[in-house]
Amino acid sequence: IICHPCDIFALRLDTDWTSSSQPTVAMPHNDNVYMQRDPEDDITLEERQEWYSRLAWEKELDMQKESRLRREGLFWKDPALDALDESDRKWEVLQMGFQQVADFLEGLAMPQYYEYFLAKGFTYGAKLRWMTRKYLEERMSIISNEDEKETILEACANVCRDEDIRLFPSRYGNPDHHLLDCRKGRTLLSEKMTCEGWFENIALLSAAQEKDVRENSFMIPEADYNSIDDWEHFVLAIDSSGRAFLFGRDDTKVPPCIRNPQMHQLTALDIAMDWKSLRSVSTGLDSRMCFYDWKNDQPIHELFFPRVVSGKVSDCFGALDASFEMEKMVVGSNTGHLYVMDLATAKPVLALHGHKSMIRRVKASWTQNLALSASMDCHLNHYDLRNGKAIWKLPHQERCDAMDVDFDRRLALCASKDDPMKLWDLKMGRCIKEFAIPGHWPNWINVNWETSVACTGADDSKVKLWDLETGEVSQTLDCQHHLTQCLDVDWDNDLVLTGSFDFQIKLWDMKSTSLVQQFVQQNRCLTRVCLH
Repeated sequence: IICHPCDIFALRLDTDWTSSSQPTVAMPHNDNVYMQRDPEDDITLEERQEWYSRLAWEKELDMQKESRLRREGLFWKDPALDALDESDRKWEVLQMGFQQVADFLEGLAMPQYYEYFLAKGFTYGAKLRWMTRKYLEERMSIISNEDEKETILEACANVCRDEDIRLFPSRYGNPDHHLLDCRKGRTLLSEKMTCEGWFENIALLSAAQEKDVRENSFMIPEADYNSIDDWEHFVLAIDSSGRAFLFGRDDTKVPPCIRNPQMHQLTALDIAMDWKSLRSVSTGLDSRMCFYDWKNDQPIHELFFPRVVSGKVSDCFGALDASFEMEKMVVGSNTGHLYVMDLATAKPVLALHGHKSMIRRVKASWTQNLALSASMDCHLNHYDLRNGKAIWKLPHQERCDAMDVDFDRRLALCASKDDPMKLWDLKMGRCIKEFAIPGHWPNWINVNWETSVACTGADDSKVKLWDLETGEVSQTLDCQHHLTQCLDVDWDNDLVLTGSFDFQIKLWDMKSTSLVQQFVQQNRCLTRVCLH
């Protein structure tokens, strides 16, 4: 939970706001990411059940449709806001939220409580759904008439029957966040909190909603969950919480998430998918390698690093490259060793030594028995898989974070932090070109070797296309997110998929630099994205 400066336990309202009784499929989640509440700011199971009982109408909603409408809120356009700059737009959204509260109370013939409701944290219509009996009685003592209390509780439970109210945070963003993000909002906070005591002692407000979101964040509508056989194209992603996400890909702006298993207990580092059988292998900081069946939504097999190879409990597998057709895989580790594994038996058959620290990227050619690995030890190592020996150890000045290779042409492009990218001739073991793009230090590289065009994503949040022959940048995508952590490219269709530090998964048209699709599900920092 992120503590909002207004002392509100701000919640991500792009997640499921409906009760746990909805026809959805529950996914496992990690309870440890939630804060323990003070009993005074929490509600009991009985109080929560009483809150849910007033929301019984939500069972009638079509959850697949609701999920789609919330996702589509990302692309919602209100012409009335078009002429405003970002700060004024957020202020106008705040005013719209305040007006929803005013209209709500006017409808109850209780306009005298308008300022009081705002001061108690009800800053927009959908937030009224959070109202519990305990909060009304213990934090809103000015309202003492029992008939008024019952009227308010009943009306708050039904306020989200109005679709415009229900979808407001998805379409316009969370107004509570806008309070800090615009100048007028910060001014209002300063005046009201300092002089009038707004938002004091209101942590109890989000008690019911927090538990609601906690249980529903990773729920998938049953119709979406059961549609896995209906899709021809997919997007796959893993994140720093250890969770993986599979989205169907169609012509809509925001396709649904159809699977989101918790594959690892710590950061998921890499994944490879057999798209024919929808089976994958992944690695994580939890020292586990997970073989997963996506259709049946269950792990097939798990390997624990210290039980597979000699090492400490804290050691882990890292970057990998797998051929499911040939049933072979090469996987790196934090120790600097690489392991060639037989996917049929899930056992290592060869160890490759040479690096001294974490392997960040690895690629293999099983027809040519070659492998290439980039490591934090500032080296790009080239291996012969027939004997496990290093052919070349190619030095960089800083840690190697990204690379791509064409084994047929014997060319490799490698990037390291604060150091020019190097194009290596793997026949001769020498650098033949260097490329420096100031301020753009790639986290991921994908090269179209046929056209000698490289696609790079970096900490500057940009994705750049540039020519390996001239070093000139031909296209720049401003991805409008914080840090491009990973990407995948469909060169035939001019599409690039990006994953960011601030949880966003986006598909872009490289020619027009326009956003094609966005893939929405509660997640953490992305560590790998795959396009199929």
